Parts: sequence; structure tokens; C-alpha cells
Amino acid sequence: MSWYGSRLVMYHGGKGGTIFAVGAFITIGGLALGSGFLNLRYFYEASSVGERMMEVINRVPAIDLDCMEGGEILASVSGDVEFKNLIFSYPSRPDNVILQEFSLKIPTGKTIALVGASSSGKG
Repeated sequence: MSWYGSRLVMYHGGKGGTIFAVGAFITIGGLALGSGFLNLRYFYEASSVGERMMEVINRVPAIDLDCMEGGEILASVSGDVEFKNLIFSYPSRPDNVILQEFSLKIPTGKTIALVGASSSGKG
């Protein structure tokens, strides 16, 4: 770059400041482009996750949600919600038990919240 820039100044009337600025822009642009390539892996991973999410979103459920046959429509529902000795693990990791003998009673009209760290299985 320096040799070519000096030739432009000497024989073609180029200005030193312009040559320097172009060299600086090329260097900074190259660094930015290089750091952008480092992030390509994350874009690839995100597209893979997005593809899986779309499969889940577009799947056809085994239960027909629009079918009202065989069910009963209740005018109102009231009562406590209670879990007794619940054991839970995800189907993909049956050996990793998430809840072991979990019990919880929520009285009618009570509002509760499930609180925990991000990705801790509140889902």
C-alpha cells in the first residue's frame, strides 16, 4: 500500500493525506470484517435453533383442538389446584429428574408465581 501510494503521489498527483486516509479505511474495514467473521458461528447456531423452533410451531397436534365432541362445556369452574408427590423429568432426559415428590396446594382465588433463574425449567 505504501509503495503504491508513493507512486500515486510522485507520478499521478495523488495527495499524501488521501493515500493515508484510504489506507486507514482499508485497515479498519478489514479488522471490522474479520471480527464479523468470528460471529458467523453464532448466526449459524441461531439459524439451526430457529429451524427447530419453526418445526415445533408448525407441528400438527395429535389432539384436534377445534373438536368439541365428547367434552362438556362448564358454565364456571372453581376450586383449589393441588399437586401431590409429583415426579417430573423431560422425555428427552428421563434420567434427570427435575421435580422429586413435589407437592403444592393453590387455594381458590390465590395468585402465585413460579420464580427461578433463566433456563431453570419453569417453562
